[in-house]
Amino acid sequence: MVEREMQELLWRYPERFLNEPLKQFAWETSSNVGRADLVFEDRHGRLLIIEVKRGKLPRGAIDQLLDYFGMMKQRLPDKPVELMVVANSIPSERRLTCESRDIECREISEKTFREIAAEVGYTFASEANLSPAASEAPISPSPRRDTPVQKVGGGTSNWSFSRAADSTSDSLDFLSRCDDKGKNFFTALFEAQKAASNHTKITWKHESGFSLHFYFHRVGFAPVVWGFPGRNHDGRSIRQRLDFPFDFSLRAGVPETFVNEFGASLSSIVPLSGGGKRPNIPVATLSSAETSQIIENIFSFAAKASKN
Repeated sequence: MVEREMQELLWRYPERFLNEPLKQFAWETSSNVGRADLVFEDRHGRLLIIEVKRGKLPRGAIDQLLDYFGMMKQRLPDKPVELMVVANSIPSERRLTCESRDIECREISEKTFREIAAEVGYTFASEANLSPAASEAPISPSPRRDTPVQKVGGGTSNWSFSRAADSTSDSLDFLSRCDDKGKNFFTALFEAQKAASNHTKITWKHESGFSLHFYFHRVGFAPVVWGFPGRNHDGRSIRQRLDFPFDFSLRAGVPETFVNEFGASLSSIVPLSGGGKRPNIPVATLSSAETSQIIENIFSFAAKASKN
């Protein structure tokens, strides 16, 4: 398998890899800073630029992706644009760098690429001269080379507005690392998010937890709430909590008045811990009534955000 084939699989079947409905927009669109690997459009008209790397994510990929962001904003200044890196392995220090620049990380193993390829009948042209033992998939040529920008409404994906992202395995993994109180709280939060999926989304692989994004009409999706279980992926205890990364929200273009109103509303329910830039709420201290109020408050402001 070569990087080009990873790109092609992701281009053809984005929902299978990313668990969200996306519409093809451009593949390897050229500019004076190079070629952006994949560009999709989500159901809200927001563009998503994805840089795909085989093996370990190299240091230079992050700067490369930021250049593509600038290129796309020059061409389409009124379009919200977000960034994502996909690699078989993402070192922790590069993951932190990506998060500090609001770049989403998706670590997808070669095994996963091969499993999805087998499911959809995709074959690897790069392995045409390998013995059967060396190749885990049959062989056929890869048809695309340099796909032009697609017009809105074009493309061949089975994307639709009505289809919701399926992140069941991620949420189950998260809940398995919570205590009973955390399971009750986050189960209720995840159910509420499903009901609000037309203007919110959850992204996973955020350290050991998740990031809840609100949709803003003028900004696109922006991170507003982070959730953490009682244990990280290595089994070590961490503080089970909600974080409110207002510094990230402001950097993404969320209005300061919205952030101030949201923070004040939360603090009227329970005291917020931490500083003003990134306050948090420990889940273990919440009563049942406070749990309901906080979740209702979060999604009330998510609905308000979609009208901003």
